Amino acid sequence: MPHDKAKLAILRLSDILIPGGLDDAQPAHILCQHGLNRLMATPTEWHYNIDRNV
Repeated sequence: MPHDKAKLAILRLSDILIPGGLDDAQPAHILCQHGLNRLMATPTEWHYNIDRNV
């Protein structure tokens, strides 16, 4: 469509605060979105597919 727009945001982390009780030597579990309908938690194998656009 000729009126569609998109913006790209690139972020750089300088510090990460880790709550007490977590082992900073272990990988962090990060929730990621792939495409429009799939959520994944890295570094695990867990994923969830959304059946419809919300």
